[in-house]
Amino acid sequence: MSLKPSYLLRYPNANRGFTLIEILVATSILMVLTFVLLSISGHAGQIWQTGEEGNQHRQRARMALNFLERELSGAMLPIVRTSQNSLQFVINNDVSNNDQTGPDEIFFQAPVADDVSKGKEAAIGYFVAWNGRQSSLYRIYLGASDTRYDEADPVAATADITGGQREEFLFLENVLGLWVTAYNAAGTPVVNWDSRDEQALPVMVKVDLLLIDAKYAQRMNGPLAFTHEAISDSESMLEELPAMIRPGVRLVSMNVRLDHALRGTVPVSSP
Repeated sequence: MSLKPSYLLRYPNANRGFTLIEILVATSILMVLTFVLLSISGHAGQIWQTGEEGNQHRQRARMALNFLERELSGAMLPIVRTSQNSLQFVINNDVSNNDQTGPDEIFFQAPVADDVSKGKEAAIGYFVAWNGRQSSLYRIYLGASDTRYDEADPVAATADITGGQREEFLFLENVLGLWVTAYNAAGTPVVNWDSRDEQALPVMVKVDLLLIDAKYAQRMNGPLAFTHEAISDSESMLEELPAMIRPGVRLVSMNVRLDHALRGTVPVSSP
C-alpha cells in the first residue's frame, strides 16, 4: 500500500504540466502584448523625433531672425538719397526669381562687410524662392571687395541667384514666405518702400516668416499655387495652405527698429 503525500491529496493535479494549447495561448498573448508595447514605443519615438526636428527648425529660424535683425537695424542710405547709381533701401524690388511664394523682398546696404579693404558697406538682400520641391529663404551678401559688387547697381549684380548659383546664398530651408512691412515716422505702414521716393529710412520694419517642418515639407511636390490676394499677407496665406501641410506650418514675426532712422541717416557710399 502506497501513501500519497498530503499536498497531493489536497491538490491532485499538482504534478500535471502545461498542455500544448495552454502554451500556445500564453505565447500568443505575450506576442500581442510585445507588439502593442513596440507599437506604442515606436509611435512615441516618432512623436519625439518630429517634435525634436520642429524644435531644431524653430531654433534655426530664431537664430536666422536674430541675424537678420542685426543686419537690418544697421541699414544705411548713400549720400544722395535720390541717386539711381547706388543701392537704396528697397522693399519689393522684383529682381529674384518669379516662382517665390512669399511676395516680399528687401534690399539695403549695411556696414557689415567681412573684408573692409574697400569699405565696410555690403549689399544685403533677403527673399524666398523655390528650388525644385523646396522653398527657402535666401540671403544675398556682396561686400565691396566682391568682384560681383557693382556700386552702380549692386542688386543687379546678384542676377546669378536665378542662374543656378542659389546654394551660395541659401540662408534658411523650409520657409514658405517672407513679408516685410515698413513704417514711417508717423507709424503708418508703407507698401513697397523705396527710399528714393520716401527720402528716408523707415523707422520700423516688421518681418514675418512662414516656416514649415521638414516632415511636412516632404509632402509638397513643388511651388504652391495661390492667388495674389492669398499671399498679400502672412495670415491669409496661412489660412489658404493645403490641409495636409497646415499642421506643420507656423508663423514667426519680429519688429526691427532702424538705428540710423532714429538718430539720423549716416551715409556709407558716394553716389
